Amino acid sequence: MITTRISQLPIGTTADIGDDAHVVMNSIANPTVNTVRLPIGTLKDYVSHEDEILVISDDTDAEDHKIYLADLTVKDLHLQLPSAALNEGFHTTVKVLPHGGSFSITINPDGTDTIEGSGTYALSKDWGFVTLVATATNGWIITSLG
Repeated sequence: MITTRISQLPIGTTADIGDDAHVVMNSIANPTVNTVRLPIGTLKDYVSHEDEILVISDDTDAEDHKIYLADLTVKDLHLQLPSAALNEGFHTTVKVLPHGGSFSITINPDGTDTIEGSGTYALSKDWGFVTLVATATNGWIITSLG
């Protein structure tokens, strides 16, 4: 069980959060930002022992068991999902870091896949998030949303 509370983690560091899980904060585009603030509470509701948290500031191809914190301070971003049918059970979460701007992250399913019937899914609200799971017959489904 992951019980470590994380309220602030400097960019460029890795912290163990228990059960062989760790948080990795990569550099972000805006050099004036030197910490990432996560909501008060634990990560145990969001992170399995295989999950990794990454800050992204460029377009990214989604990987299984990843939680992406989207840095939208400079530009719009895109997250490309793999084929749902070929990756059944694949899951990923995207969360928007506070950015005070008008940028968004658009999540794009592969080929003719959909996200609950839609061709794309976009997030722009500070701390907004979505967790997606691939199914062999229904494309991508949303399992949590905020």
